[in-house]
Amino acid sequence: MPSETFSRSETLLAATRRFTRAGLSSSTAINSGDIGRAEWHLMWLLNHWPDPTGAQPSALAKRLQVTAGSVAQKLRNLEAKSLIVRKQDKQDGRVVLVKLTARGQKRLAQVRDEYLAHFEQLITHLGDAEADRLIQLLQSAADFLENPENALC
Repeated sequence: MPSETFSRSETLLAATRRFTRAGLSSSTAINSGDIGRAEWHLMWLLNHWPDPTGAQPSALAKRLQVTAGSVAQKLRNLEAKSLIVRKQDKQDGRVVLVKLTARGQKRLAQVRDEYLAHFEQLITHLGDAEADRLIQLLQSAADFLENPENALC
């Protein structure tokens, strides 16, 4: 039986998937069942939205590269849990803006704190030198991947 050999790119893809799954599976806040991962991602995006007045659902869908219907369903779920609020834009009453509520910000902060605690453990496990190298490599990889000239599509 021939042994499978994987290219570096396949090995990197597998490693990043493992890293992401391991991090997500260890979060009790994310895995509590009341909010899905996509909804957590949407909350994170809202928390980092550049306009403090809120985000239009269509802009969120474009940024997440999903349909407006998909975002609308997630927003309904988050609104039912009082984690986001919708309001009309003061400049244009036809426009709806979405923002995190104080409760939504608090829940998101809990997830962030969990991740920070896990990364502190990872840093301890790796040691300072390896942790610094990992940070450097991840930043370099993000710089490359965020460059529009390097887009997959």
